[in-house]
Amino acid sequence: MDPIAPLVHRLVARWAHQGTSPLAPPRVELLDRLEQDPTLRLPADLRAYFRITGGLPDLAWDEEAIAWWSADRIVPLATIDPGLEDAAGFFIVGDMLMECTHYAIQLGDAAKWPRGTVIEGADAEFCVRAPSWTEFVRRRLEEPDRITVWEKGAPLDGPCR
Repeated sequence: MDPIAPLVHRLVARWAHQGTSPLAPPRVELLDRLEQDPTLRLPADLRAYFRITGGLPDLAWDEEAIAWWSADRIVPLATIDPGLEDAAGFFIVGDMLMECTHYAIQLGDAAKWPRGTVIEGADAEFCVRAPSWTEFVRRRLEEPDRITVWEKGAPLDGPCR
């Protein structure tokens, strides 16, 4: 079993408890589409997440107002903020409060941002929220103030930019 699997099952159970039905896992071909560029690869934990759940339907979010995007919604961060420095390789995987802020994961091998790094922010102000997708999901379940903008002074894993 993938190390992230128990966390994803807890996350899906939480969504169900709040009355939100997650989407079915996406077809493998859809995930492979994200890797058409040979420099981009889904981290193993993100791929394992999508083997269990397809995320939440459009216009659905969890109790912290986080929308967990389906694989077919994932887009490069640069499409939302084309002027963002260091956006290469980051893909949006969720948002908070109907796109007031975005969550993006590094799928490339950028020297500054290792593959799997999850950032959060908006308007060219992004901060590292977790070093991996597994840690992002764990924090959502156990330390939600570490992945949301609501807590001023919440600990970060890296610099804001």
